[in-house]
Amino acid sequence: MKKLSAILLIPAILIALLSTSACKKKNLQKVKVQFINASVHSPYLDYYLQGSKRAEFIGYTLNTNSHTAELEAGEPLVIQIKNPATGEVVAGGSYTNWRVGRHYTFVMYHDYAVRKTTLLSDSVDWPAPGKFKVRFMHFSNEAPALDLFFNNDTIGFNRTYFATDSTTAIDSIITLTAATYTVTLKNHLTGQTYLSLPGMGISDNRILDVYAVGTFSDSVSFPLQLGWAAH
Repeated sequence: MKKLSAILLIPAILIALLSTSACKKKNLQKVKVQFINASVHSPYLDYYLQGSKRAEFIGYTLNTNSHTAELEAGEPLVIQIKNPATGEVVAGGSYTNWRVGRHYTFVMYHDYAVRKTTLLSDSVDWPAPGKFKVRFMHFSNEAPALDLFFNNDTIGFNRTYFATDSTTAIDSIITLTAATYTVTLKNHLTGQTYLSLPGMGISDNRILDVYAVGTFSDSVSFPLQLGWAAH
């Protein structure tokens, strides 16, 4: 009877060891990722993170909320942008150099027919009470160097078109007081005002990406404009 008990005990020990080993392997780390569609002539798209659909109907100038990916060390961060009409993966990437505690923004820009992408990585402290943080990105390939103002505060000065892939932030993030602003987009060289948006109430406790998109050649359907994304 003792021999039988010992025989029965061996599988139980093996199962326990395997279970312990499996638990140790699942040391998951969290990173947040959002998607910005700044690609002119884009259809509505679906956004996938780690193989799961996180958002849909992401059209031109639209963006998703931040979604959390839970990853093991060494596991790639997999982003896929799909055309729901065809199921085709039209943009994306597999990234192994992700870091814990960072916020990633995957941007698809340029014209949809010759689209480009970049993955931005940010590590930004949350703003203090009564404050918000903001930066400016230039994704309008037909526009010259641009300046963006929140009242008299220059957010993006002499920003030129972003035409090179990067894994770093495009520009420094600036802290401002939550208030009502006139947001103005100007030609850096001539000072010509392209856009003026008065009465923009910006609340605190947020980090904003403001990005220029659009064209001059098709100013009716795709005019030069600003997109807004909140981390």
